[in-house]
Amino acid sequence: MKALAFGLVLLTLPHAPRAQPVNYDLLVGSWSEPGQCEVSLRLFTGDGRYVWLERPDEDAEWSLAYAGVYVPWSAEEARAAGVRGAIVIAEGLDMGGFVFEVNALSETSVRLIYRGNEETSEKDGEPRTWVRCPLR
Repeated sequence: MKALAFGLVLLTLPHAPRAQPVNYDLLVGSWSEPGQCEVSLRLFTGDGRYVWLERPDEDAEWSLAYAGVYVPWSAEEARAAGVRGAIVIAEGLDMGGFVFEVNALSETSVRLIYRGNEETSEKDGEPRTWVRCPLR
């Protein structure tokens, strides 16, 4: 608690709660929109690779939609941007990329908000929720 004195009046302000930093280790695995694990997978590996696989239906072969890397923001970068956490998905390191704010992350789901990329001022802001898919 901080106390501020204004003349004879003492005002006590509670500390604002600080959001816990994002545990990006929970991101490692396969994710998809709810109900879509059989046709669309987004894979995050422990060594920083990001792969998006798709197929038209459960019986078809998987095809590569995108392959690149993901880089979590440091706690300092997130704090400076006023967010709890974020990741950049790009074709390679130091190649710009797409920024996703990590709004919530657990063992079973992740809520991301697309925040555009470095080359454009375009901002989507639409939340996306992905669920963890079973191991294959």
